[in-house]
Amino acid sequence: ELVTRSRGSGRDGSRLLDWPTAKKIPWGVLLLFGGGIAIAKAFDVSGLSTSIGELVGTLRDWPALAVIAVLCLAVTFFSEFTSNTATSNILMPILAAAAKAGGMNPAMLMFPATLSNSLSFMLPVGTPPNAIAFGTGKVRMREMVRVGFVLNLIGVAIVVLVCWKLL
Repeated sequence: ELVTRSRGSGRDGSRLLDWPTAKKIPWGVLLLFGGGIAIAKAFDVSGLSTSIGELVGTLRDWPALAVIAVLCLAVTFFSEFTSNTATSNILMPILAAAAKAGGMNPAMLMFPATLSNSLSFMLPVGTPPNAIAFGTGKVRMREMVRVGFVLNLIGVAIVVLVCWKLL
């Protein structure tokens, strides 16, 4: 729609986007996603990703069910603040390395984390459907957080049970 409503391709000096069209773009949602990607980059640059990997490595002495449950909770709530893609880019290499260092099969950590990464129901930045729902203006943040928190806990319980049975 933006392309058809703009005044040209921009190659000839014409505008790519006019103001009436730009006003209709949900800029707040775009900024939320950009913020999530920026947080992911900050985790990497600051060394926080490495610290998380070391922490996960210490969990090798815990029972497998407890490791899966803690991991699912952590990833679910972490992905509320970053995009799913950014969360995967941060966590998958960390979890694979931590699992290998702990003598575990990487799937034991990566599979539950991957499933939990899609359980963000509380905040608009968590998933594109959340952002779309919030962007309509018909869903209030307080309502998203209240209902999303319960859905997150239910989702974590299901993922933990499925992973416990499969892995």
